[in-house]
Amino acid sequence: MSVELPPDNVTELPMRKKAARKQHLTMAMRPGACRHVHTQIDVEKSELLCLDCKEKLNPIQWLAKISTHERNAFENIKEWRALAQSIKDKCHTKCRYCGKMTPIRTNLSEYRLRELGEKIEKDGAA
Repeated sequence: MSVELPPDNVTELPMRKKAARKQHLTMAMRPGACRHVHTQIDVEKSELLCLDCKEKLNPIQWLAKISTHERNAFENIKEWRALAQSIKDKCHTKCRYCGKMTPIRTNLSEYRLRELGEKIEKDGAA
């Protein structure tokens, strides 16, 4: 037995929109193929040469690959900074007695925590 509800009794639930998916450039690589890491640019001839395998490369495809790697690196830096901030936020707690924020004791010294934070900041600035 099915019951049909009138349209006025139906309430639509709010739904979050799905985040846009990241568009990644995918390039098929043959096993053992040169990754074209070391390159030389000839500005006059508008050519790109791989110094390892001596193959002439498509400059646009190479730039797209490099920009994808750079974008991924910057996204990783953002994630690391957010993680560092969340760890920093979790290093203090509110005291039951005085109500002030007090540091949580850890096995890491204050110097080591500061050193790790500086390393993360340095990696993010590079």
